Amino acid sequence: EPAPVTVEVKAGFDGYYKGEFWVPVRVTVANQGPLIEGAVIINTGSSATQNNVVYRSPIVLPTQSNKEVRLNVFLPEFTRLLTVELVDESGRIITTADSNELDRLTLDNLLFGVLSPVVDELEELENAAGGRGDAAVAFLGARDLPELEVAWSGLDFLFIHNSDSGRLSNVQLEALEAWIETGGQLIVTGGPEWQKTTSGVRELLPVEPTGLVQIQELPSLEAVAEIDFRDPGPYLVTESRLLEGELLIHQDGLPILARRDMGRGAVYFLALDPDLAPLADWDGAEVLWSDIASRVRALPTWALGAKNSYSAETAISSLPSVALPSATLLFAFLFIYVLAVGPVNYLALKRMGRRELAWFTIPALIILFSGAAYLVGFRLKGNEVIVNQMSIVFGQAGDNRARVQTLIGLYSPRRSSYDLSLPGSSAARPFDPSFGILAGSGNFDGVEQENETTLRGVRVDVGGIETFVVDTIRDPLPISGRALLSIDNNNLMVELNIENKSDQTFENAVLLIGRSVVPVGDMRPGEVKEVNKLISMGELPGVAEAPSSFSTGSAPVSIPGSSGSLLSGYYGDLLGTPDYYTDPEVFGRWQLLQAIIPDFGAAPNVIPQGTATLIGWTSEQQLEISVEDQDVRTEATSLYFIEMPVSHAEVSGQGIIIPEPLIEWQVLGQSGVYNPQVTDLYLPHGWVEFEYQPWSEFHDFSATDLALSLEGATSDSEQPLPWIQMWDWREQAWITINDITWGRTEIEASQRYVGLKNNVRVRLQNDGNVGIDIRKIYPEIKGDSD
Repeated sequence: EPAPVTVEVKAGFDGYYKGEFWVPVRVTVANQGPLIEGAVIINTGSSATQNNVVYRSPIVLPTQSNKEVRLNVFLPEFTRLLTVELVDESGRIITTADSNELDRLTLDNLLFGVLSPVVDELEELENAAGGRGDAAVAFLGARDLPELEVAWSGLDFLFIHNSDSGRLSNVQLEALEAWIETGGQLIVTGGPEWQKTTSGVRELLPVEPTGLVQIQELPSLEAVAEIDFRDPGPYLVTESRLLEGELLIHQDGLPILARRDMGRGAVYFLALDPDLAPLADWDGAEVLWSDIASRVRALPTWALGAKNSYSAETAISSLPSVALPSATLLFAFLFIYVLAVGPVNYLALKRMGRRELAWFTIPALIILFSGAAYLVGFRLKGNEVIVNQMSIVFGQAGDNRARVQTLIGLYSPRRSSYDLSLPGSSAARPFDPSFGILAGSGNFDGVEQENETTLRGVRVDVGGIETFVVDTIRDPLPISGRALLSIDNNNLMVELNIENKSDQTFENAVLLIGRSVVPVGDMRPGEVKEVNKLISMGELPGVAEAPSSFSTGSAPVSIPGSSGSLLSGYYGDLLGTPDYYTDPEVFGRWQLLQAIIPDFGAAPNVIPQGTATLIGWTSEQQLEISVEDQDVRTEATSLYFIEMPVSHAEVSGQGIIIPEPLIEWQVLGQSGVYNPQVTDLYLPHGWVEFEYQPWSEFHDFSATDLALSLEGATSDSEQPLPWIQMWDWREQAWITINDITWGRTEIEASQRYVGLKNNVRVRLQNDGNVGIDIRKIYPEIKGDSD
């Protein structure tokens, strides 16, 4: 006899997920028994590790019914399986079910989703990592695609192949479009089934498909991989005309592969069926997929939001309106109290000749001062419930969507329990301060996901703050702008034009270009600003070691290194004051900047090429948050990272030096080096390898000379030199560089050490027992541009 209630659970994208993003879970419940009114519950984490969080969704199951519940959960590390419980109104467990096995991918991996009626279709995509660490392929059905926008974030690509895209719901299509605009890549294939495949997404395509034609030869496609087709023509090609975007591959004007940029992502149309000739079983197909994969833009550090939970908690707990009085005021109060109870009371009673009244006056004074302390404290703490939200917003100028992470602090002047209601398009979870990632169990009953997201039973102690993190995708601030880069006497010239079209004042703005920061200042609503700055080569301020010595960063200079080092050198400009450590009005903002930097290890070293990033603040509220049966006061702060397009003046001439701000770097390997960076590097007994890559505008640059700039932490550089090697691209080996000195060293036979895209690799090794402090290690690449 079949069970009266059955539960089926599918989690992740065919089991794959990335730990930095939300994981979609689809639960299908069938009821053959009596009416059930209850909930579907998922517990993540465990009480032993103090990271257990309850996610739940109410459900009503009449007899002979089938229902689908969608939940979105954030998983702790090492989660391999999810258990789902179906409970009744009283909380009694009716039945449980386990999900499919889960496989956690790293952020550097690419995840391809394939929407196809044939399982294992396009499995060769796992070989197309596009320069990333690895790639995985998830085989999906239409129902596996999430309805919540942020739940798509863990997916990098979606192939729609011979599958009816018209079966996607309007909610799924809206989430798909938001995913593309925030970095997703959609590839729609053609061939005989092109009408079915394109039916639901035609408005997103770069082309307008019109029919099917036979083409005898496709030499333009063969040329991409320089590999002959296995099967002879004719080939079935979907005929189309370009509407928007560019043709990456075409045959006599007929689009074969077209691309349309949408925000940070893109939509591709491939006019062929990968399951038919010429792509089927063609060795060049992997080259084609790898080329597409290599075009994916890596996310910069701040796109992932806050990562240091201690600084994040400190930021949202910093409420000037409920701050404690200063130590000076406390000492003054205690001094007056002791003076009144002791000498003043004694002298007054002695003067009156009634010293026996001290039995009454001393208790009276104690009660008086205690009452005064209570009233002052109550007035300072207030009687209002406060919701403090601090948001990190990442988007592109002129786009319709932006990634938003909001830190929420719920302050209560008394011990109480609250229910917080958030928009249904948001995904929320608690976090605890722990000098690590934003995780924890929180002091509440659970997250309820239905038409809206509700944080149930949030318990707050007297004067306490409970902390949560919420991820959404929403409209960005309407700010437009452009930046023009040119090279003037081997220095970088920036011409900037920005317009604030919003009704918010954009405060303390700076512009990040490559690894250079240009102060912009405040921008009032409707204001247009034009900034022209010359960024000198080699000006490289160190990062302050104590808040009291931080520089205001008034000069625009290059700061290579991780995003944390870069932004910390300009806290004065970003916060509007050099005294942000002691200023209660800006202390929270400083802590929010600190929260973006991971607490352990090096920050992800990704600064986007080809764009300028405008960074600044508003007092805009990103989320509508209500507290059930309670009036609340909301305080809001938003930190914006807005990417803007960059154009380049034509660079031509002889003896041009590539500006340092336009040279990216990454760590290839290391041993014994903590937080390896090309600036402010401490090299103990061990080694580290760096690769330097100029922006794509300089890939065709003809390098003629190479020098290495090595600066010590002290001006006299009395410390020993590290052992330095450079990678010989011809011999494919590390070559020791002799005669290295502190300062600038010309490299002989320099062309051996410059790669095809003018990339350079440097290896530093310290065999001694005394560490070496290195302020900067950078190549100077000089050459000609036609």
